[in-house]
Amino acid sequence: MYLSLENISKTFIGERHTVQALTEISFGVAKGEFVSLIGQSGSGKSTLCNLIAGLITPDSGEIRLNGQRINGQAGHVGYMPQRDLLMPWRTVLQNVTLGAEIRRQPTKAAYARALELLPLFGLAGFADAFPNALSGGMRQRAALLRTFLLERPVLLLDEPFGALDALTRREMQRWLISVWEHLQPTVLFITHDVREAALLSDRVLVLSPRPGRLVADVPIALTRPRREEDESFVRLQTTLLRALAASAA
Repeated sequence: MYLSLENISKTFIGERHTVQALTEISFGVAKGEFVSLIGQSGSGKSTLCNLIAGLITPDSGEIRLNGQRINGQAGHVGYMPQRDLLMPWRTVLQNVTLGAEIRRQPTKAAYARALELLPLFGLAGFADAFPNALSGGMRQRAALLRTFLLERPVLLLDEPFGALDALTRREMQRWLISVWEHLQPTVLFITHDVREAALLSDRVLVLSPRPGRLVADVPIALTRPRREEDESFVRLQTTLLRALAASAA
């Protein structure tokens, strides 16, 4: 597997409380695969993202990317958290090329690549706009473009559409799949929405409530675009819901 986790555990120790967030998590993601991770609130989904991103270090186990051990090493993956975190004083173009600026890469080349991708990300004509002029969906597209432009081999997307209204969220889901099919990145997508996971993914991983354990790995053989009214799609959602319910029992 391109990204692999083996027996990952993490406990947070505070002055008053100790929280065992994850225990013995093992799974892999193939190159170019779109994998979703679902679980109840507090099951450790965001902790897992932070571990893979190298922002925190596991207590035990190994995280490998293309065979290289990356425990506690930041900078190997692109990570988009739940909030877009766009800087209000920077234009869209300046926001999405922030990674290149931080890495001190040539500005001209970074701008050229960003301008090339703006239409694919639904932002044509908005290069010089400021974030306060963008809709919620456009802000998320800008944040995702910024993550893509980091040019990392794996993208971690932590509930990127969670704050959007239902109609915008559905639009963004369809758009994300079109971008993924065009650019073929390796994606680990965090969500608590079973329908969203079924709509987007090649596989769905199910975490138990805290401490998070991997309790199901569900492959999805449905072709894209997926029709939510099809019986096979409804059955898939039922399978995922049952896995979640069993994990909580």
